[in-house]
Amino acid sequence: MKYKEMKSKKLIYKICSALCAIVLAALLLSGAASLSPEDNVGMTITRAVGAASIMFLIAAFGYRILAPIPRGFLRAFPSVLPCIAVAVNNLHIIALATGRATITAGTREILLFFIECFFVGLFEEAAFRGVVQMVLFERIGAKKYGVFVAVIISSVIFGVSHLANIISGADVGASVLQAGYSFLTGGMFSYVLIRTRSIWFCAFLHGIYNFCGYLVPQLGEVSGSLWTPAQIVLTASVAVIVGIYVVVYFVKVNSSEIEKMIL
Repeated sequence: MKYKEMKSKKLIYKICSALCAIVLAALLLSGAASLSPEDNVGMTITRAVGAASIMFLIAAFGYRILAPIPRGFLRAFPSVLPCIAVAVNNLHIIALATGRATITAGTREILLFFIECFFVGLFEEAAFRGVVQMVLFERIGAKKYGVFVAVIISSVIFGVSHLANIISGADVGASVLQAGYSFLTGGMFSYVLIRTRSIWFCAFLHGIYNFCGYLVPQLGEVSGSLWTPAQIVLTASVAVIVGIYVVVYFVKVNSSEIEKMIL
């Protein structure tokens, strides 16, 4: 009885910590929406510090997802190639290939922008997959369809948190759209976490996704629209195929896969 009481208190502590991580993420997301480009360095440092703090929390909880290349990573890597395809497709490949879009920034600016994108990914993955997702896995992951339900809940929280941008004056329609695709990518990153058991790889892939999506709009020039019918069809096709692939996995996944990440 005493053991169960201690376990219950420990879980309550983890849930409270997860709520704090959500609030911190929402505050940083709303702050980022109001920044000018020259503030990016400061925001990157803030996210790095925030990510480091949450990483300590993950370690304290005993979640085994902090190894950059955990045992079995190379064997699992082929299973996340479809997710890598989603991230790379975010680069507006057709516009770049046809010359309607070009990258005008120099190597230094591109490198700094990638570092910024990586720390955005690291902070968000640490908060939402490393804490929120893992707490949900620990709470309901062993139940039938528990993994699927946990992923849906964490992805909804991840998507809704992006509505905090509205507080800083971001366009409502754009923020709602961002919340929608953040929900979808949240599910994809949850899949990557289960397969690789590495929050670092999740962060790297998240950074690649953001880097590819914002590279042309922020560091390039476009003649016309980036979203041509061909690009829309390509993006939708990749999203649907990978989406089905990921959902089928979540429905069928055994809880033993989750137990490998929890001490």
